[in-house]
Amino acid sequence: DGRIFAVLGGQPRGRDWSRVVASMAEAIEAKRSQLSIALADLIHRRGAFTAVLKGIIHGNGTTLPVNANLKANAEVMDELFARDDFKRLSRHNEALFQVWVPNLYAKYVELMKKLCTNDPRLKPNFEGTAFAASTLNFGPVTESLPHTDFNNLSYGLCTVTALGNFDPTRGGHLVLWDLNLVVEFPAGATILLPSAVLRHSNTAIQPGERRYSFTQYTSGGLFRWVEHGFRSVSKYMAGLSKIEKAEEERLAGERWNEGMHLYCTVDELKAMYAA
Repeated sequence: DGRIFAVLGGQPRGRDWSRVVASMAEAIEAKRSQLSIALADLIHRRGAFTAVLKGIIHGNGTTLPVNANLKANAEVMDELFARDDFKRLSRHNEALFQVWVPNLYAKYVELMKKLCTNDPRLKPNFEGTAFAASTLNFGPVTESLPHTDFNNLSYGLCTVTALGNFDPTRGGHLVLWDLNLVVEFPAGATILLPSAVLRHSNTAIQPGERRYSFTQYTSGGLFRWVEHGFRSVSKYMAGLSKIEKAEEERLAGERWNEGMHLYCTVDELKAMYAA
């Protein structure tokens, strides 16, 4: 019905953005050799490249929200995300989210406030961020296979930013399979997309080139945890009567449509910003 569900955000207009992008790529390449990654983790369902997750997660075996266990890679990730260029990139991506999908953005912000107020041990990656977690794909050749990020909120959004040193006219294109779209995706560009349901990948780059990427997202499990009064689904359901369980199942079936109505049409955005 005309609702905006993905945004090709391009690059910020700042004259120094190319310098900022180059600085991030240099930092990633310098830190990549300091990572401790098991061989088994170098090949995964998204492709054959090094990926490190940092932030607040819930799902895949956790019984409650926790900070991702970075083990030996904590110092590397802390140093990278403390850099001004990564903070600037995160703020840019947050601004895209806030401007284009303000109602959903507000839901994400509210979630983070509730999570961190309830458990101060949970540490966001960036001050004031709406996203619970980030993954930095160190490559050095980040060529992702077609996939969805099924742990993310089903009707939610994530940001993907390409980084590195490659010719975007010859490779590294973003492929949105369900939309039959192939898009030039240069270093420093960002897309906002519903990665839990929209299959996406990127094309190969040229020999000798380097491509990395930076993503921000929130798992659906975190939203369920807060909605259930800071309890797991199993504990929440165990405390319900048969009638209450039936009502909960009915509400669960409606959440997708409710989520879709958090997206805006162009006309709604025009009216909102004209007010």
